[in-house]
Amino acid sequence: MKNYVNLTPKLLILIKNKIIRAIFAGFLGKGISILVNFITIPIAINYLGNEGYGLYATITSVLGWLQISNLGVGLGLQNALTEAVALEKKETQNELINTAIFLLFFFSIITFLIILIISPTINWLEIFPSKSISLQNQTNEAVNLAIIIYILIIFLSFVGPIYAAYQKLDFFYSWNAVAQIAGLLGLIFATKTNQGLQGVILGINGANVVLITISALWVLKKLNINLSIKNINLNSIRKIFHSGSAFFIIQISMLGIYQADRLIISQVIGMSSVTPYTVAFKMFSTFSLLISLALGPLWPAYGEAKSKGNRAWIEETHKKILKYGGLGYLVITICVLIFYKPIFIFWVGEEAMPSFILLLVISIYFLIKLWSDIFAILTNGLDIIKPQAISAIFQAFITVPGMVILGKKIGLVGIPLAGIFGFLLTSAWLLPYITKKYFEGVVQTK
Repeated sequence: MKNYVNLTPKLLILIKNKIIRAIFAGFLGKGISILVNFITIPIAINYLGNEGYGLYATITSVLGWLQISNLGVGLGLQNALTEAVALEKKETQNELINTAIFLLFFFSIITFLIILIISPTINWLEIFPSKSISLQNQTNEAVNLAIIIYILIIFLSFVGPIYAAYQKLDFFYSWNAVAQIAGLLGLIFATKTNQGLQGVILGINGANVVLITISALWVLKKLNINLSIKNINLNSIRKIFHSGSAFFIIQISMLGIYQADRLIISQVIGMSSVTPYTVAFKMFSTFSLLISLALGPLWPAYGEAKSKGNRAWIEETHKKILKYGGLGYLVITICVLIFYKPIFIFWVGEEAMPSFILLLVISIYFLIKLWSDIFAILTNGLDIIKPQAISAIFQAFITVPGMVILGKKIGLVGIPLAGIFGFLLTSAWLLPYITKKYFEGVVQTK
């Protein structure tokens, strides 16, 4: 017999209203971001060329690996802070945020010092090869600039989790939209003043960092968070790393899966092939993102409902997201596959247009990814993290070598195909199985 503890009607309505508000703001904010992104890509390709844009995409993708140096602190903070917010423990909230900020600052400094020491010994031209002499001359400076930007992003990785834990993602999405607009303006300035690859990186990614910083200061002030060394303590560190350590493992694995693709393409197939892959990937990741807008607010909502004991609401909400999310993605995807030629020729031009078979395989990849993500958000909210970490490790070990092997054997299509195999053999079946056991009362959370 399932023992469900019901939330009071007033609290249930409050949770639903928070979710609806965040989803609505998400569609508005992300809608603006997506539109800006679609404008940004053809401008960047037109300015840098196919190989240049491929180099930009590869550099920013590979340096995303630096995010692992936050050791899962951001996502660990989100789960711990969500519980503290649900239980209305203001002092604990203050301590968790202060401790997370201190940890991220410390890890950012350590990362910077390590890179400062080893960077002169690295031949970036071998890692990011290009045929153009002009691009080769810009690569070292572009990489160094991108490193600084990504280290700042490591430090700022506490921002999103704070918005999520307080269920204020509507504000976060709005800030994100402003950041994307600032990035577009930065790109236009870089192209008009001919600042080269470095200017594009600074214009797009640098502008985003500035806006994230402003949004961090705004939310800390709005929540009356008292920043003080006195609020840093070992108990908060333990709470953050309770799930943060598992999130760290997931981060490493997912970065290998999602960030290695462009590097592998540049090394195995060629830098110019990165661009058609990236635009195809961007198209379907956008559709997946639109569906996933409902998922972001659900993570803290699931956590709050779990803290209050409402398993029935969690199960009902999860089933609805699974049904309507998958259906929405399929409808959009079919339309794109039917009209892909005029869409991509209008968007990025014929030279950067991906093949139909590549689009088809990537669309299937994102369908399976969306399926897995829906279950991952649920298990994240329920704080069932360790099975995900184990699954992520196996998925990375399957996917990354698979990309290399299939990329060499069958070309560009082999990259997303390896990703499909990685999902099907791990999280696509394991996470639904864990979820089923949770609703049956077999799997317990803390």
